[in-house]
Amino acid sequence: MLKDNNIWACGGSIPITVWAAKAAAGFAMKVEVECQSEADADAAIEAGADVVMLDIFSSARVREASKNIKDRWDREKYLIEVRTG
Repeated sequence: MLKDNNIWACGGSIPITVWAAKAAAGFAMKVEVECQSEADADAAIEAGADVVMLDIFSSARVREASKNIKDRWDREKYLIEVRTG
């Protein structure tokens, strides 16, 4: 799982962090990104993340964000995971 400290270590860029993780881990490892916003999730999916984890979203925000993300992206390319606060 790529958390905010991993992203900060790669200059704050989610795509660079995902690409670095995929390059290091190879094809057999799933890359999961902790996302604080829909924009983070979009960046992670676009970069090739296998799982986006919506971190500490309220129930209403999870429903809205999940729908919006699914509407924007092909559903077969990623999984959405949720952690509530």
